[in-house]
Amino acid sequence: MLPFSQVLSDLVESLAGAVFVDSNFDLDTVWRIFKEILRPLVTPETLRLEPTRELRELCQSLKFNDPEFKKTKGAKGDFEVAVTVYMNDTQFTEVARKADNKSAKKAAAIQALAKLKVKHESPYLL
Repeated sequence: MLPFSQVLSDLVESLAGAVFVDSNFDLDTVWRIFKEILRPLVTPETLRLEPTRELRELCQSLKFNDPEFKKTKGAKGDFEVAVTVYMNDTQFTEVARKADNKSAKKAAAIQALAKLKVKHESPYLL
């Protein structure tokens, strides 16, 4: 069974494709219609990037190397993910342990983002 978010994204993608074809492949029409559909739900202020992507983009904007993710599987079947961020001559590592790899990676990225944002006084809040 697909998660709700996957079903919803598939639905939105299908609708956008249908509007694109029906409008004779006019991308401006697709944007005009979807801005109206999504306006009450999504704005630039409410749109959140996926944490691992946000971490990579923040590192790139600060001219740091890409963060490195390393996962290990625990004896109880859980996952531990360590993310290391290299900042010029220094580095730091954040570690998260969760039941699945994706959740552990996301949690480690959130921890690293929080640390980076405080250290560099980023205007973007979690």
